[in-house]
Amino acid sequence: MKKFLANKGLKFYLLTAIALLSLIALICYVVSGGKDSHGINIGVVVFLIITVALSIFTSLVDFKGLGSILCTISASIAFAFFFYARFMYFSHIAYGISSETLSGGILMTLICLVLSIILCIVTSFLGDVEKET
Repeated sequence: MKKFLANKGLKFYLLTAIALLSLIALICYVVSGGKDSHGINIGVVVFLIITVALSIFTSLVDFKGLGSILCTISASIAFAFFFYARFMYFSHIAYGISSETLSGGILMTLICLVLSIILCIVTSFLGDVEKET
């Protein structure tokens, strides 16, 4: 294990962080999404699973930066589905129309999605997964 991690660069650790953030976002979304009137959007779930799988696969085998770009696209699509599904939820809370409060799980999903997208963009500009010697 020590030998495996010894030759990994910053990109490997950022991709691992993306996988963890996306997995946390997925769990928070599924757990808290079914508890309110807006339900769960299957597009968010599918693209978060794709983001987790792509980031794990790309951390092991990188295709000259293409994997990071695919992670960015997948995480961005998941965010688009999330925002599309929750637009009325956020606007009703912002304008005080709804008696619902902002769910901690939905807020955590939003934070993890945004952080995942930012890290995906950063990893797109980094070199290989392996450490340069």
